[in-house]
Amino acid sequence: MMDDYENCDVYVDSDDHVLVRRLLSVIDSQTEMQNRVGDIEISVAHNDYESGSEGFLGWSTVVECTAIHEAAPQSVVSAVQTVLNAFREARIRALPSCYFEDELDF
Repeated sequence: MMDDYENCDVYVDSDDHVLVRRLLSVIDSQTEMQNRVGDIEISVAHNDYESGSEGFLGWSTVVECTAIHEAAPQSVVSAVQTVLNAFREARIRALPSCYFEDELDF
């Protein structure tokens, strides 16, 4: 069951990777690592599957969220929700793709 909560990709409708990294770096200022939010490690990457289509799979940026060792499923869901909320507050469209997306508000 924990394997279902190990990873979550968040597709972001922005080709400005610097902006996305900056937005994510201020979410959790209590964490020393800037690539961590709660119990997930995050990395911003170019969406290699970008197709130029209208749907979210055509968006050029993906935020890869990976649970830290022994993170509880609810803490992983909460951390990914924090990432989604940051994009929502910045008025940037973002959609998760993971096994637990039905537990997220997006």
